[in-house]
Amino acid sequence: MVTAICSILHFFVDFTCAWAMFGRFEGKYEFFLLYNFCAFALQMPLGTLMDLLRGKHPKLPSLCAALGVALTAAGALAHPAVLGLGNALFHVGGGMDVMESDFARRRQGRELGIFVAPGALGLYVGTMLGKKYTDLLILAILALLMLLLTWKLFQENPDPLQETSRKTTARTAYLCLACFLVVILRSWVGMAVTFAWKSTAAFAALSVFAAALGKLSGGFFASRFGIRSTVTASLLLSAACYLLGDLLLFGLAAIFFFNMTMPITLYLLAREIPNLKGFAFGLLTFGLFLGFLPVYTRFELPVSGPVFGAAGSIVSCILLVIAGKVAENDPIPV
Repeated sequence: MVTAICSILHFFVDFTCAWAMFGRFEGKYEFFLLYNFCAFALQMPLGTLMDLLRGKHPKLPSLCAALGVALTAAGALAHPAVLGLGNALFHVGGGMDVMESDFARRRQGRELGIFVAPGALGLYVGTMLGKKYTDLLILAILALLMLLLTWKLFQENPDPLQETSRKTTARTAYLCLACFLVVILRSWVGMAVTFAWKSTAAFAALSVFAAALGKLSGGFFASRFGIRSTVTASLLLSAACYLLGDLLLFGLAAIFFFNMTMPITLYLLAREIPNLKGFAFGLLTFGLFLGFLPVYTRFELPVSGPVFGAAGSIVSCILLVIAGKVAENDPIPV
């Protein structure tokens, strides 16, 4: 139930942020860097703070998720910085709750995939409506829905697990670095690489659904076939499909396979540092922010988009296969 509620909230929060940025704030260029910094870069310090305080305040992640929902609704009217802070608080708090649920039920990342997938759909729908409608009635309805769902979250959320800390080792450092670099590449490739067929609204929507389905599927495939097998197959297929991505079906397949690693990186890192789940979530979202910067600054790709996508897939594959190898002594299959 926790994962279902957080996933629904994830859609609404990201919808509201996109609707506000492209509607209320009119897509102003100078607001995007500020919003993205608050929404993504702040998650790492906020997550670390929650890790430090969670032992004395077990419901702190749920409280932060609720506060994030309220600030998201308020920020849609007030300022992009408030909007971004609300986004950050919700994602860290909700993400930590879902991680606890996933680990408690031994889902091996499946619930993380369920949680992250609706965000892409919310961003797309919010962007489309924000460009056409700025009626405050939409915000009022969303705010009510989000607050009701957050109240339900407090009724359902279990207490955090008491887990044994692991010593920081070279293995831990590598896993953190590998997952961090993979997320930067995923963010950069996802925003920088485009295809001619995405110029139509219908096909652009299909690409969003392909990304969301990939994020949803990654955790399920990894728990069924193991992390190394899943990342090897998905990223090699992604590389091949990117090279043929100007053809619709191959382009959609490339997006699908490339996004399958999202819940896997979250799961790998959260499992490695179980008492620092907030930091793990925040570190990877900071990677999303860094991947956004080259696109924001209009940095030109050194190669064509399809080749860059294929190269990003291969590099990600190497990093995650090694990560799976160094983690293979754990009892959970990788």
